[in-house]
Amino acid sequence: MDSYRVVSFNLLNKIDRLFEYNVGELAPLPQIVVVGDQSSGKNSVLEGLTGLPFPRESGLCTRFATQIIFRRLKSPGIAVSIIPAKNSNLEDGVKLQGWKKLGLNSLDPTLFVIIMDERTEGVSKPFSDNVLRLEIAGPDQEHFSVIDVTGIFKRTTSGLTTKDDIFNVVPCNVDIATQEILERAEEMDRKTHQLRLDWHILRNTGQSELFCSSRERLDLGKKFFSHERPWNTLDEGKLGIEPLCDRLQEILGDHIRREFPKVEVEISQILKKLERELESLGLKRQSQTEQCQYLMDMPLEFQNVVSHAVHSDYSRSNILTTNKELRIATEANKRVSVRNSGEIFSWLKKEYRESRGFELGNFDTSLLIVTMKQQAANWSNLALGYISDVISLVHSFILGVLDHITPNDRVRDGIRTHLLDEITKMYQNAINEDHTALEIYDILSSYYKVARKHLVDCVCMQVADTPLVTGSKTPLALFSAKFVMNMSREALEDVAGEDGIVKRRRDDLKRKIIQLQEGKRIVG
Repeated sequence: MDSYRVVSFNLLNKIDRLFEYNVGELAPLPQIVVVGDQSSGKNSVLEGLTGLPFPRESGLCTRFATQIIFRRLKSPGIAVSIIPAKNSNLEDGVKLQGWKKLGLNSLDPTLFVIIMDERTEGVSKPFSDNVLRLEIAGPDQEHFSVIDVTGIFKRTTSGLTTKDDIFNVVPCNVDIATQEILERAEEMDRKTHQLRLDWHILRNTGQSELFCSSRERLDLGKKFFSHERPWNTLDEGKLGIEPLCDRLQEILGDHIRREFPKVEVEISQILKKLERELESLGLKRQSQTEQCQYLMDMPLEFQNVVSHAVHSDYSRSNILTTNKELRIATEANKRVSVRNSGEIFSWLKKEYRESRGFELGNFDTSLLIVTMKQQAANWSNLALGYISDVISLVHSFILGVLDHITPNDRVRDGIRTHLLDEITKMYQNAINEDHTALEIYDILSSYYKVARKHLVDCVCMQVADTPLVTGSKTPLALFSAKFVMNMSREALEDVAGEDGIVKRRRDDLKRKIIQLQEGKRIVG
């Protein structure tokens, strides 16, 4: 075997392995594609190329695209397998790849029908996206492969590229101008100007010759082209099965040698693109453990922001640096306002003048009771107003920080929903504690100065700060790692589970990446 054939064999073997791993669906590979209308005689051509009697009944052989591979090996044999379609999920793909018929010495029509029936069981549509793979080995075989597509359909021929050598089967009893594949070839040539057209003539078998052996059919073809006019006046290299096999092998070998250096580059480029897209989907989150891991970083980041906000350490957080409305300690202090002594003194002078009697040098002690009651009359409303302001601040803070740390609307809305009930209870408890505190101030109402200071301290520290902001059980402390760990399976699925579209895309990307990684290993 000369060096040309050795190189062709090695490259052809790599190309066939790339097809076996479905890399051809992701990156264009050099190949010979046999196309033609139904009933155009493709089966007869394939029988001539393979020496196998393809079944004609029930359209069985048209349900699959067929890849036919020839190998020169010492031990003859036939292997039948399925290459899964590119849209197969991982589970179906593994099952299909595991189905094989190995070590067959022959493949007669009856066995062929049984095998096809086995693989088409449950397939309602007439054409499958999977590829039937026939590998024919023997000491007299030449290294060669060809792909037969199921008729002419837009889904199969629209993907043809300049890496495809198209072998179109046209029956002699039709108008060549009506052949759709030739129209598409012409259209492609107008765009690429790279098509090279040629022809080859085969003799189809008649009804009386259907049961002839492969050798008998070859002899009939040779006799026909050597004795019948006008065929015996044509170029012998373009007549009959044997010259066709030689021509196809030479065409494919040249094509592979020319295009193969580009294949590795294209596989690497597509692989990088798919890996980036898979990375953009984030961590896989289909199991309960994966969903917990996916959410766990969010409460840790949330509590980190809370700590910096409560201690006014805003420079340590990018969120607090750029969003001043989330600086909760500063915003809460702005809500604390006590009338200054000058205002109170003016008010007391007014009250004294309006209540002064005939006292000399002093005042009626009942004025203390009256002014105390008037000063304390709004304490309840003031306290409730302050608590409401702090609740609003806390709630806005929680929502604002969640907007920044959650990756999408679904996760953010899910966390909000599952926090809402507990947060609402905490808000209600803070308001109830305010009424309890005011009962204390009724007792202390005779000591206005002490009572006022105590009111402010108690409302700010015991009712607002501790229950709502700085305490260990505040709404700000609720969203934590413990909160995520205690979420039920249903809650985790609701908040962090992947949408069906994302799941399917992730599975599809992983399947393609595995195929391309194997393809890169093959060509490397």
